[in-house]
Amino acid sequence: MEKKDFFTLKVVTPEKIEYLSKETKYIKVRTIRGDIGILPNHTNFMSSLGEGLMLLRTSEEEKTYYISGGFLEVNHNYVTVMAEEAMLAESEEEYKKIKQEKLEEAIAAKKKEDQDILGTKKRLQDSLLR
Repeated sequence: MEKKDFFTLKVVTPEKIEYLSKETKYIKVRTIRGDIGILPNHTNFMSSLGEGLMLLRTSEEEKTYYISGGFLEVNHNYVTVMAEEAMLAESEEEYKKIKQEKLEEAIAAKKKEDQDILGTKKRLQDSLLR
């Protein structure tokens, strides 16, 4: 098999393809057994992913994602990261801050929805009592 200087990397979540590069030089990702580095021509491999940072390097850029669980597959210079969640983040602290903001937004939306439902129930009860 021909040796290559790059591999194709695809990072997918249930919502979308988060990242796609045909010229990836290196990734480091956390598996359930610890961190692993993948270079071009890596042996075929599968693993469950843990929660943590994933560093990826191409000839043009370096990015860091925060991955929360999923699977990693390496198959003939095609690497697929199937993550439950993948967010562009420079650190775990940044990821946790973003996650907390999203949680607070969801809680506020739920409270508003609950208030709307209570208001509707009250109006219905008032109209039935008339």
